[in-house]
Amino acid sequence: VVPRVSGFALYAFIPNNDKQPWNDIRVRRAVMLALDKDALLEHHFPGKGVRGGYMPPGPWAIPTEELVKLPGWRKTTEADLAEAKRLLAEAGYPKGLSARFIERSSLRDQVDIAVSFKGMLAKVGIDLQLDILENAAYLVIRRTPNFETMGEGAVNVEMGEPDIVLTRYLSGTSGNYAQYKNPGIDQLYREQSQTLDVAERKKKVLEIQRIMMDDLPFMPWAWEGYYAVHSPQVKNYYLPGGLFAGQSMDEIWLAR
Repeated sequence: VVPRVSGFALYAFIPNNDKQPWNDIRVRRAVMLALDKDALLEHHFPGKGVRGGYMPPGPWAIPTEELVKLPGWRKTTEADLAEAKRLLAEAGYPKGLSARFIERSSLRDQVDIAVSFKGMLAKVGIDLQLDILENAAYLVIRRTPNFETMGEGAVNVEMGEPDIVLTRYLSGTSGNYAQYKNPGIDQLYREQSQTLDVAERKKKVLEIQRIMMDDLPFMPWAWEGYYAVHSPQVKNYYLPGGLFAGQSMDEIWLAR
């Protein structure tokens, strides 16, 4: 038996919105266009990655059919790369730009993803200087925050509850690695959290995501899925729907 969940670990390219040139939406949009989400999923998460935006796949997320119509969400084309170069030139970087990208050496898969980022962004003139750091050094730089760009999971949460996930996008919160600040998002978060009508709450949660898809504080590309393998004799086991969630073992039994 192989149960599967979509997972609640969001992978992304994360720029520091407080630093140039990443405070320019045109530069962030250029990156979004240049990152080939299909290739990243196929190479790094074959069979277990799910394309997604700022909420994990499920009832609170932007529907996939809407998502794939947005710039940067389809398979990257030559037209997308040309538009990315145009945006960089318009932002004042006609010859491209160079940026430091930090990642921690303890996460081998993340280092491999960083190499893919470097190759993809080179096509539009962004020279990503990879700086692979020892864990403690990386965390100090991230916490300060004294970085230009970084990788790793943008969101790791226990469940797909909007109150939990969306706190990572609020001004000044510790998990807001991109240093994103939008008072409108902060207000909508408070409103959705206090809304008892599920349909009305969902409208506000979707509005938050659509605003962020326009702002692009960071560039999401996949939610990592999880699998478990167990004997069919194991009964009442389920794969918890979250990175840090668990199931009480006294609920599980063996059939012989």
